[in-house]
Amino acid sequence: MGEVPPLRIVDEASVHVARDLIRSCALQASLPEVDLEWMLLAVTELAHNQLEHATDGTIGCDVCSRAGVAGIEIEARDAGPGIERPSSAFAGHPPTNGLGVGLASIRRAAAEVDVDIRFGESTTVFARRFADTVPTHPDVAILGRGCTSRSGDHALWIRTDDALHMAVVDGSGHGEAAAEVAARAVELLRSQLTGGATHVDALAATHQGLRRSRGAAATIAVWRPSDRTLEVVGVGNVSAHLHAGDGTYHGFAPNAGMLGQHYNERPRVHRVSVEPRSTLVLHTDGVAPHLATERYRAGRSALRQAEECLSAARDNDDALVLVAK
Repeated sequence: MGEVPPLRIVDEASVHVARDLIRSCALQASLPEVDLEWMLLAVTELAHNQLEHATDGTIGCDVCSRAGVAGIEIEARDAGPGIERPSSAFAGHPPTNGLGVGLASIRRAAAEVDVDIRFGESTTVFARRFADTVPTHPDVAILGRGCTSRSGDHALWIRTDDALHMAVVDGSGHGEAAAEVAARAVELLRSQLTGGATHVDALAATHQGLRRSRGAAATIAVWRPSDRTLEVVGVGNVSAHLHAGDGTYHGFAPNAGMLGQHYNERPRVHRVSVEPRSTLVLHTDGVAPHLATERYRAGRSALRQAEECLSAARDNDDALVLVAK
């Protein structure tokens, strides 16, 4: 987020302070009053959900932009167990224990919503709204879980004016050691991609940065909605599949190797055109590629598709799924 540190949500007074934070960001972005009211609704629901169901909840807000149009992005992060059946919760049908009540209103309030749930570790929700019409970007949903106390699988995404950059990382092994190398890989990739490096250069720099570590697999995808193109490049066992809006399917085989260990300095980059209503699925090897493909159904939300893929994961391996749609 920006220069203002995230606000800890500890009581009802924190909710009111969070609303003031949204007002301040909206003023900077010249967000119309009606859009501000929608985002105030979103932050209220997110903060109350943290108070009721999570620990160490925080709310942040930052001014963002796309195609020259300013907007605001709310980031709600907590250390809760994760939302049971998240797609149902965001659709307005939470489980009987009530976890996720009110989340459906966030879908109505925000123009775009991204969800990142690591079961047993954390939940992060991003909600954006702009001051005027902007080019539409795909929604992103990430669901992951470890087979031990902490998952060695990780992911990131970065939005720029003309592209959505995504990466999924699988740290070698399991547990804390794998989680540490995956976190380091994500840190390196984020630094490279936000600094303007190409996806190939970002992989090469990450390979160098992981030297003398146990290594990691990683796949990067760059989706450019403006010219309807997708580029995918990977090293190791992170799979990528594109289910096109016209019903066709593309599987992208990663290059052999492991970042930090052995790496082809000229990896193959897959480039395809992207039809409207297409869905991109990235996942670690905790989910077999054929099962991820079998679980795909047209018309599902990104979050529902991620849920279906993760349900096919092996119990004895970490698993993470990123879906963009």
